[in-house]
Amino acid sequence: MVIAKEELCGVNFESSRLVENVLHKTELVKKLFQAMILGNAYKSKVRITFNTDLGHRILETTVWAKTDDWVVLKGGALIPISCISSVELS
Repeated sequence: MVIAKEELCGVNFESSRLVENVLHKTELVKKLFQAMILGNAYKSKVRITFNTDLGHRILETTVWAKTDDWVVLKGGALIPISCISSVELS
């Protein structure tokens, strides 16, 4: 289900079991860094799939920053990296 970033404030995030896999986490962090570069340099959007208590959700947005634990989206919304299952670059 696709949601808008404005809906993130009411979402209860759940950790992804995929992120426990070291290889998957390394690839995910690499893609999030690329998404941050694309967002800052070219204002490009990416598709992020993440887990909530209601199941998978998809968000198409611009990534402004990435910390060790969080992804910061345009407008200051946050998604914990531990909940992200995939990132699709445009």
